[in-house]
Amino acid sequence: MSKRKKFIITIGVLLLLIAFSLLIIKKVKLYKVAQEGVLVEEPNYTIEKGHKIYSDWGDMNRYKVFKKQWSDLKMGDSGKTILEYGDFLCCICAVASTADYIGYAPDKMNTILGELNGYKKNGDIKNSILKELVRNVKLHDTIDPQLNDDEVTRNPMEDDVVYDIIKVKKAGEFRWVVMEGLSEDGKHYQCMDPQEKEITYLSDYGNRVYAWYTMGGFKRRLT
Repeated sequence: MSKRKKFIITIGVLLLLIAFSLLIIKKVKLYKVAQEGVLVEEPNYTIEKGHKIYSDWGDMNRYKVFKKQWSDLKMGDSGKTILEYGDFLCCICAVASTADYIGYAPDKMNTILGELNGYKKNGDIKNSILKELVRNVKLHDTIDPQLNDDEVTRNPMEDDVVYDIIKVKKAGEFRWVVMEGLSEDGKHYQCMDPQEKEITYLSDYGNRVYAWYTMGGFKRRLT
């Protein structure tokens, strides 16, 4: 084997090792965030000053997992019901109802996902199906303590509007909620929690976030 070929092979092996190492580091970071979460900073301004990210979100349908219309519906072949595991589903429907005029309640969306084989065995929605149906879906590799993403806008008048759906923890259990806006005094982030009857705030979950999605409305009207 020539020296040139040996050099090329050596460089190729080194590049593969570097790529593998970076992948391992990324997975370790994600695992740490998933277990420990990231402490999100509380907003520190008054509503009167305005806020380009969270202000004026418009009306949001606050879908709850316990509504009798859909609480007992099975989520695909997972064996789980919307009451048991439908918080993320309710969050998606809430966001889509605000981002555009194409809105579906959780029972209708659950039917669509079932027809598309869109659920994993554990009840999670498949990422491939989620990206097929919803605009601007992004699961963030890292969590900004201010939940800012310069690549997207949260202005409801823009085509690429997205909203925050975050994983939090309460009473030792994980759940998904929508970052709905600001509290009236501008000091807390207001949330739509599908498991709670009343409005909640990020401070109710210790201001700690374990996963962060941004996403918009549905790409098209579904049958």
